[in-house]
Amino acid sequence: MTLNRVLSTAILLVASLASAAAQTAIAAAAAKDGGMLTIPKEATKNANGTYSFTDKDGKKWIYRTGQFGVSRVEDNDESAALPKGVPAGATRNADGTFSFTDKDGARWTYSTTMFGISKTPARDTVNARSGNEAQGNIRVIDKGEVVRFERSGPFGISAWEKKKTDLTSEERSLFDARQIDNNKVDAKHAGEGKANQE
Repeated sequence: MTLNRVLSTAILLVASLASAAAQTAIAAAAAKDGGMLTIPKEATKNANGTYSFTDKDGKKWIYRTGQFGVSRVEDNDESAALPKGVPAGATRNADGTFSFTDKDGARWTYSTTMFGISKTPARDTVNARSGNEAQGNIRVIDKGEVVRFERSGPFGISAWEKKKTDLTSEERSLFDARQIDNNKVDAKHAGEGKANQE
């Protein structure tokens, strides 16, 4: 039992010494390079939130701030070119993504991820489609002063009730669409009833 304790203490001591040596090497490298990377005071701010700077050797740099600090990339004609996987004719957006409309008129957004280029439908296309799907997926029940909404989902039916005066704009549009549909059905049945009476 004591031998295990001695061995584990020795292992911890060696690991902490190795860690301290690594920390010292990192600190020495940072001191040699002038410390942490910062945005130069002479840099000019760009519209997309990055900074442009030309150093004393004439190299142009783009600085970005992120969750892990400041990063910089060389600003040259190659960085303005489209990355591999983004089709020719795509336009660069301020947030670093690319927009493209294909020959069928579908709009796409290309973004660079750690796994490569990601292609997704444009946001306005997704929002329009998800709104239509949501309306078709919600059942609206008029209960007088209260409206009951039922949405079927992957885990069953989610239901909620609200007073008509407290409806959100989305719920109001769903309720109004249901009223219009009911009026169409009532008019159709009213026409059938007259035909049966004659």
